[in-house]
Amino acid sequence: MCISRSDARRLIKIGKVFVNGEKAKAFDTKISEADEIMADGKKIELAKTVYIIMNKQAGVVCDDKSSAPYAPDTLPDNLKRKDLFCVGRLDKDTTGLLLITNDGEYAHSVISPKKHIEKRYQATLENAVNENDIEQAEKGIVLKDSTNLLPSKIIPITPDKKTVDFIVTEGKYHQIKRMAGALDNKILSLHRYKIGELELPENLSFGEAKRVEKEQAFLVFKK
Repeated sequence: MCISRSDARRLIKIGKVFVNGEKAKAFDTKISEADEIMADGKKIELAKTVYIIMNKQAGVVCDDKSSAPYAPDTLPDNLKRKDLFCVGRLDKDTTGLLLITNDGEYAHSVISPKKHIEKRYQATLENAVNENDIEQAEKGIVLKDSTNLLPSKIIPITPDKKTVDFIVTEGKYHQIKRMAGALDNKILSLHRYKIGELELPENLSFGEAKRVEKEQAFLVFKK
């Protein structure tokens, strides 16, 4: 039997999950393959870790509580599992590289700000960037709500300087859009194509996904 993260949280909360005969008290309780886990009277088999790369399309979300399609639910049948979840979040209208897994420790490490993992996005902007914008990014942009961001990079890609790469090591809420807003600019489209040294495969179309080996998934940590 496999259960989703939300079901696991609910069952733990109402006292229906037991590890080696003892009631589980917290969702982050450490377990191993040698442990016996019972949930709602049924034995839970620890699933093998799975790593999936998706080229997320617009309109799909990373929040399983949203009314919009949840990314893991849009996977093809051969990849679907009840225990999968998104590693971090991409906004509903943001496309590109999304990691999906059942490895909680891996997911936590990828999104941890302490790891300083570079995330690369290509953005189309309403206005051209200038040298002052680039310098502000390198120093650390201050958002309109006074949040101080870590140093980042803005790299113009096209001659008109309206298509740029943003390279950040944080994952704050709507960060790229808020960075643009702090520079009196606006994001028209946003696409993530790289995390660490893991790149979105060129042959993966919007909405498509593929399973990758642990070695490839862990390229996110390679510098």
